[in-house]
Parts: sequence; structure tokens; C-alpha cells
Amino acid sequence: MFVKPVFSHQLDRKPSKCVVFEDDPRGVTAAHNCTMMAVALIGAHPAYELVQADLAIAKYSELSVINLRRLFAHKGISFMDLQKQIIERSPPKRKLTVDTIF
Repeated sequence: MFVKPVFSHQLDRKPSKCVVFEDDPRGVTAAHNCTMMAVALIGAHPAYELVQADLAIAKYSELSVINLRRLFAHKGISFMDLQKQIIERSPPKRKLTVDTIF
């Protein structure tokens, strides 16, 4: 699977706040090109081919929330916390009538 920035848009998250799970070195590179973190699954490719990944695991049971949060530790403690998004709305449009012109 090759990563596309469209996926982070569909999730309504910035690419820098997303993690990609890959088993191919090209997928890891694609994730990094999109500024996403990459977790590599060792198996189809040996570990030495997946050194570019931010984290390499042999099986998914090795994953924990703590391991995933450590990927973003250098960005600060509140980086991965859910944040309320502010949607800017334009002010309502005024309708011109005869009364407003004169």
C-alpha cells in the first residue's frame, strides 16, 4: 500500500499526526514523504531493509499505546491530544432592498 495524503484528509487529521503501518520499504518512504510516522511490520522484508521506519515490529501484538505515543514524544506532551477544531464562518450576507439604498 502506498500512502496518499488524501487518507489523512479523510480522517480530518494533519499528516504529521498520522501513523502508517507498512511491510514494504517503499511504503515507509512514501509515509515519510507525506510527513507521516511509519511503523514497519517485519516479515515480507527483513528488518535491515526497514531501518527507515520509526518503529519496526515482528507482530502487531508488540504494539502498545505507549509505543505509538513515543513516536510523537519529541513534539510535546499535548501534540496528540484531541483538539476542538474551530470552523470559521463568514458573517451573514446582507440583502439589499429599497429601504437600505435610501
